[in-house]
Amino acid sequence: MNLELRQHRLTPLVTVTVAALVFAILLIAVRLQWAPLESADHGAAADINSLVAGNATLVSVVKAVTWLGSNGVLWTVIGAATVILAIRRRWRLAAYLLVTGAGALILDPLLKSPTVPGTASPAATHSARSSATGRSCSSSCPPPAAGGGPPSSP
Repeated sequence: MNLELRQHRLTPLVTVTVAALVFAILLIAVRLQWAPLESADHGAAADINSLVAGNATLVSVVKAVTWLGSNGVLWTVIGAATVILAIRRRWRLAAYLLVTGAGALILDPLLKSPTVPGTASPAATHSARSSATGRSCSSSCPPPAAGGGPPSSP
């Protein structure tokens, strides 16, 4: 096999490896609550919130996209794909899909768990505030009212 063909075959592996390394570095920075990354995150959240908050259509789109990332949708797609793979007798691929889906189900709450026991993670706090107010917000949003509903306006 010539050198060019070998390099061509390794390109996807190198690309995925580099992407995984970048993701791992970002994950570690988030878990350590690295100040520059948190600042960029809060700034981006505030900017996106100011763009979306006044437009009911955009709020609906953001809610729909968020719903597409839910566990229910994930498992519906995984279940349907597994059935299709089983019908086509692709047993190993179906098993792989179920195992990686289970990994996603396990990793999702672990990655969103608090970094310090007894404190809420930024993602969990943001999610709770977003769902309580029905809109996206940054960490500068007021906490939800005691009854769990949206905060009262003055």
